[in-house]
Amino acid sequence: MLKTETATLLIIVQYLMRTIISLKHCVLLCIIRYTDIMSKIASLFKKRSSDDRDERESAMNISGPTNVTHDCHVGFDTEKGTFIGLPMAWAQWLQEANIR
Repeated sequence: MLKTETATLLIIVQYLMRTIISLKHCVLLCIIRYTDIMSKIASLFKKRSSDDRDERESAMNISGPTNVTHDCHVGFDTEKGTFIGLPMAWAQWLQEANIR
């Protein structure tokens, strides 16, 4: 009877060892996957070289506004609740839109 109990214990120990090894492999795979994901996320926030920046800036060659004129100044009177200096066309749009 002692032999069968020993054999049973040996089978159980072998099963547990296989399970532990499988779990170890799963944990290692998770760590590798996590490390891979974290390195990809970190690369998104990594500073780019000045060459990359120069390339992007030259591709986005957008100029500032030119020939700008300041034709009117609109203010708001908080006591009366009215606009001051509002062009007539704008006042009509506000009135038509029922904005006071």
